[in-house]
Amino acid sequence: AYKPRKKEDPQPVDVTTTLDTVVAKIKYVEEPYDAVIKTSRPTNFVHLRWYPDTNARYIEKYLCDTEIVVLAESSKWAQVQIVEDGYVGFILKSNVEKLAD
Repeated sequence: AYKPRKKEDPQPVDVTTTLDTVVAKIKYVEEPYDAVIKTSRPTNFVHLRWYPDTNARYIEKYLCDTEIVVLAESSKWAQVQIVEDGYVGFILKSNVEKLAD
């Protein structure tokens, strides 16, 4: 006879501590600067994410050359505001191209 496997209760994950650790590495830039989104992905878009993690849900997808303002940075992530619609979120810093002054 078929016996369904007993599901284990999932172990709680302290998301707050993990998120606080990641966000703590983000530092506001001295002066926000204008930039555009760049990517080498064949899809030609990047995800604006809720927090700086590639597993984070995304707010929206944006095409290359979308104008942004960089508000804060870490070694890997940038917190940006989309000029077109005002959304604020995180993208990989490698997808940011600073505009000439």
